[in-house]
Amino acid sequence: MNATPSPPREIVLIPGFMCDASLWQAILPTLEIHGKLHLPDLNQGSSIEAMAEYLLPKLPVRGTLIGFSLGAYVTSVSPACYRSASTS
Repeated sequence: MNATPSPPREIVLIPGFMCDASLWQAILPTLEIHGKLHLPDLNQGSSIEAMAEYLLPKLPVRGTLIGFSLGAYVTSVSPACYRSASTS
C-alpha cells in the first residue's frame, strides 16, 4: 500500500515591533524539522490590517502563523486558511 506523502507543513514566523527574522534564530533548528519556514518582515504598512495585506501575497496559500508581539496582532487578522499560534 503506497500512501501519498503529505506536503510539508508551511510555518510562517512573524516578528514583533522593531524586530526582524533574527528574532527566531535560536529556535529555527527545532522548527525546521516540523516544516518549511517563512520569515517575512513587518516593514510595510501603517496599521495592523495594512501589514497583513502587505504580507498575504508573499505567504504560502496555507500554513501556520506564529507571531511575536506586533506579529501576533498581524496573525489575528489573518485569513481563515491559516492557523494562528500567537505569542506576546
